[in-house]
Amino acid sequence: MKSASMLEIQKRDQMIKKLSADLKKERDDAKKKDSSLQKYEAFYREVKARSAEKARQRQQALEEQQQKKKQQQLQQKRSNHL
Repeated sequence: MKSASMLEIQKRDQMIKKLSADLKKERDDAKKKDSSLQKYEAFYREVKARSAEKARQRQQALEEQQQKKKQQQLQQKRSNHL
């Protein structure tokens, strides 16, 4: 009888060790995925910020061009009146 219960205890111990190892592996995988996700999110934020900055620069350049064009038109009108 004792050998049967010892065998069950050994089986349970093996199962516990296996489940513990599986859990550790799952946690390690989750950490790797989290790390990869954080790197991707940081890269995405950087790309998004660069894109927004370039869009702001393009808008500013466009506004400057429009302002120069208006000034040139004003100067032409003034020179035509003289």
